[in-house]
Amino acid sequence: MATREELELKLEAIRAKRAAEKAATDDAISLKMLENEITLDELVTANGELGREIGAVFSPHTGDMVVVRKPSKAAYRASQSHTTAVVAGQGKQSFDQIQVQLVAGCLIHPTKPEFEAIQDKTPAMLGKAYNMCLKLAGASLEDIEGK
Repeated sequence: MATREELELKLEAIRAKRAAEKAATDDAISLKMLENEITLDELVTANGELGREIGAVFSPHTGDMVVVRKPSKAAYRASQSHTTAVVAGQGKQSFDQIQVQLVAGCLIHPTKPEFEAIQDKTPAMLGKAYNMCLKLAGASLEDIEGK
């Protein structure tokens, strides 16, 4: 059986290793977020005003960024029509499929395969991107939350 001193030293080594891993992860996320700021500036220049024509959502856990454009009138209406049908129990698509369809049509950054990988790490990014599409289309927070 190990002594108290040996156990404390082992625990100290484990904590030091965790702290070093966390610092490395935090540095990588910080670097990614700086790169995202540059990319976002380039996308604003190419696609229009942030918050009006395009919107960005971020993962605080990974530093990933997703940028979408304002949906067309037809895409927005189709999304709302499908959502209403799902709520009424008459929809042929799931709400998840509706979100994927709208976001895919509005996605500017990253590529679709990269967006899929982001969702594997941060599943809520689809919902965040979908809500951003709705906000860009003019929906209020109350509209989005269903209040």
